[in-house]
Amino acid sequence: MSWCAGLSSGTCDLVNEIQLGQDNTFVSRLLTEPIMNGERYHVTVKATNGAGVTTSVTSDGVTVDDTPPIAGIVIDGAVIDINYVNGESDISASWSDFEDVESGIDSYEVAVCDGWNLSSCPQTFTEVGNATNVTIAGKT
Repeated sequence: MSWCAGLSSGTCDLVNEIQLGQDNTFVSRLLTEPIMNGERYHVTVKATNGAGVTTSVTSDGVTVDDTPPIAGIVIDGAVIDINYVNGESDISASWSDFEDVESGIDSYEVAVCDGWNLSSCPQTFTEVGNATNVTIAGKT
């Protein structure tokens, strides 16, 4: 049995092919070069049976993403940006143009915070999935 890693399916240009013993259930390899953001890495494993017949399979790869998403825009209000609400009114917001080129946007979280003190949030961060707008009910 052997394994290797590469920058495209079936190649061994990142980690040369390494033979494994029958007792190996876990392998670890320290790379000599840093992995690069946005690159896709593939692992290939070859197995040989007692008759000498070999088969190999390559992973579909993993893309390195060590950068945060690019911030888009957020507006306060249902349709247009507003600056004030009555203390009993609902608070609405919508957002767009957030981007992550490596892995995409998985979900959003929203909160209502003091604009001058972002650590003061009377409505703490709540996940809203892939929604791009929210209305938080005011005092009833």
